[in-house]
Amino acid sequence: MASVTNNRAVIRWVVDVDQLWPQTSSSATRPLTDHWAPNEAVQAALNRLSQDEKAKVLRFHFTSDAKMSLASCLLKRRAITQICEVPWHEANVALDSNKKPYFVLEGEATGKTIALNVSHHGGLVALAACPGSATKLGIDIVSMSWTNVATVARQGFETWVRMFDAVFSDRELNDIVNFVPPESCDPQAQIAAKLRHFNLHWAMKEAYVKMTGEGLLAPWLKDLEFLNVQTPRHANELNLESEYGEAIYDVEIYLYSERVRDVKLEVQAFRDGFLAVAASDRSIDFLPYTFLSLDENSPT
Repeated sequence: MASVTNNRAVIRWVVDVDQLWPQTSSSATRPLTDHWAPNEAVQAALNRLSQDEKAKVLRFHFTSDAKMSLASCLLKRRAITQICEVPWHEANVALDSNKKPYFVLEGEATGKTIALNVSHHGGLVALAACPGSATKLGIDIVSMSWTNVATVARQGFETWVRMFDAVFSDRELNDIVNFVPPESCDPQAQIAAKLRHFNLHWAMKEAYVKMTGEGLLAPWLKDLEFLNVQTPRHANELNLESEYGEAIYDVEIYLYSERVRDVKLEVQAFRDGFLAVAASDRSIDFLPYTFLSLDENSPT
């Protein structure tokens, strides 16, 4: 079990659902939840949830989505149980008016609070959490494979990027379009590198608006800008045998053209194709990311 070594710091956990809850063999391109859910290990995990959480997981049509939802529910309960020191059955989670998760106080848990946020993409589920309610947290994880390089190449990178003009400012769009990969490469590899840079911009914006609780519907979304953005290298690019690549700490944040200095933001490269961004509205220690196994993710 991963422990919180600093009870005032932000824990950051990651679960790889591809390693959890085996899928029944299927000829379908994307296995269906109905074929996966009866598995004994899956049922054991589902039985650790409330009826509402269980229904939420099983609502997903495809197994890949259901597995990430299941891991998300277990991670949130795990964090509440560990940080707030309450029994598993009292670690109930609800959503506020902005769809942001919070701990529902019950029984002896009254007065115990936690800040937490989760994200999932491409088979990885990430959580950030810390004690108390004074801190706002946001986290976003993105797989570099969600966009098809060939499709973007056919459409034209700039044309594709500018479809997102409701999210990014003109200055950000220009930065993304004009980004030059640090190493020369063939046209396909160049577009792949530019897409990684775009994905980082997207993940930073997601993490920030998840931190505030307003999401991508925030009226100031285009007025939130990230500058001095460099894509961290993954472990394979650094010839490292590790889950972790580079981390980036020096991105500049602007809101309404004014520098934002009271938000902490960190970017971490995972494996050979994931980026995670964690954001906090105050200066607080971020503990290193920890990959949890099935045993660590399932309470006894």
